[in-house]
Amino acid sequence: MKAIINLLRWIARSLAILSVALLIGFIFGNEEPVKFNFSSVKELITFLLFPVLTIIGLTLSLKYEKKGSLLVMAAMAGLFLIRSDLTQNIYFYFFLIPAFIFLFLAYYNPKEGV
Repeated sequence: MKAIINLLRWIARSLAILSVALLIGFIFGNEEPVKFNFSSVKELITFLLFPVLTIIGLTLSLKYEKKGSLLVMAAMAGLFLIRSDLTQNIYFYFFLIPAFIFLFLAYYNPKEGV
């Protein structure tokens, strides 16, 4: 059983690292310089929830599984509350997969998943 838990932990870590790399690529991978011109407060909050808090949560979950995964889930829930049109886009749910795995691991083995 310990081998399965270790495998799940490495799968979650790999997915989190890939997700963070993809999100950073979305932010800085454009040919034009990064411009953070938001036309409304809603756009600013949307940007803070996704990708900023999602990146922070996934990075945090590498060390603190429960705290990081809860941050990712809260950020995505806030994003879906503010922008309900994004709930139909399945690609946003892929960023929740490592968070759910980390949360499972945190509750399965509470001493390690602080």
